[in-house]
Amino acid sequence: MKVVIIGNSAAGLNALETFREYDQTSQVTIITKEKGPAYSRVLLPYCLRKKINSDQLYIRDWAYYQKMGAAVIEDTVTLVDFEKKEVILKNGNPVPYDRLLIATGSKPNNPPIDGLKGPGIYNLWTLEDMVNIEAYIRKGKKVLVIGAAFISLQAAWAAVQREMNVSVFVRS
Repeated sequence: MKVVIIGNSAAGLNALETFREYDQTSQVTIITKEKGPAYSRVLLPYCLRKKINSDQLYIRDWAYYQKMGAAVIEDTVTLVDFEKKEVILKNGNPVPYDRLLIATGSKPNNPPIDGLKGPGIYNLWTLEDMVNIEAYIRKGKKVLVIGAAFISLQAAWAAVQREMNVSVFVRS
């Protein structure tokens, strides 16, 4: 059997581990749009605060995937063809499956505010976002954090710790 899991975070990894409890021989492929092994998004602000280093973000290493007998494809899924039972990658390659799990999680919900795109405007959702924000951080710079969810407030705290001038805006 060919199993494809789209997503390389907690849900996808938990599914892989549960599947392997019952089936150690089927081919499993994890498709992830991010580079590298799985990491914790919740720890990104702690890395910005310099409380941990970026190596401590990772919750799995490459040996884990090998131990679990899972191939990893780093690409974006652009189409799921349910009739042909295959996913099509951004690079154009099809990946056939017998069983498919879509475990891509959520994504940031940006409010509909004009001008909320472009240089100097970031979400803190991916490792790439954190790297972009890190390059922006400078003592004394002004930063506006939109939202009061856990990650937003942790990002605001990281900016305060890095001696930035922080304002937090909450719609509600």
